[in-house]
Amino acid sequence: MPNAKNIIQAHNKRILATDSTNATNKECNCRRNSVCPVNGKCITENVVYDAKVTTNTSSKIYIGSAGNTFKSKYNGHTYSFNHEGVNETKLSSHIWHLKNSRQSFTTSWRILRTIQGEDHP
Repeated sequence: MPNAKNIIQAHNKRILATDSTNATNKECNCRRNSVCPVNGKCITENVVYDAKVTTNTSSKIYIGSAGNTFKSKYNGHTYSFNHEGVNETKLSSHIWHLKNSRQSFTTSWRILRTIQGEDHP
């Protein structure tokens, strides 16, 4: 029968071996990968992205860039969608126009490409 020390050492060795490979390849930190706004790529840095806002009658596309992770920029946008006048952008102004006129809409996101860190405005 193995002693506690051997059990713990084997467990730690197994955990550390799998964590080191997963940490270097991780592209998403959403709690559920199935709800990631950009298909499992949310912690990609230095990106150009678009947000497509679709109503029953039209679609508008807004293009932006993020020097840090896409997710931090996305979180700022979603915060402004829920707090009128905060961190106002053309995208949030459009969302608030739709909300105030009681129009239903959907928003979808895509990462268009990555950019070099020094190329980000």
